[in-house]
Amino acid sequence: MRASDPLAYLEAFDLVLLAESSLLPDQQQLVRSYVAGGGNLIAMRPDPGLADLFGLTYVGERTEQPTHPLQFFVLDTANGPGIGITSVSLQYH
Repeated sequence: MRASDPLAYLEAFDLVLLAESSLLPDQQQLVRSYVAGGGNLIAMRPDPGLADLFGLTYVGERTEQPTHPLQFFVLDTANGPGIGITSVSLQYH
């Protein structure tokens, strides 16, 4: 494995953890290729360009207000990863 082959490098790992970050198009493709090849990916607030890898749809910027203690989200329970999960709004901190 050569350092100049980032996909081969990633493929050496069973799981990749991706921190919250913005990715360039070639970096997004690298992650997509890794997952398509059977790699496992966990991402913290994934780049909107990767949302579909997680069964998500990007709808816009977060409206969080850090000073406001009550934040809620709701899941689409009719499709994909949301099937079988509660459909009520869930609070998070």
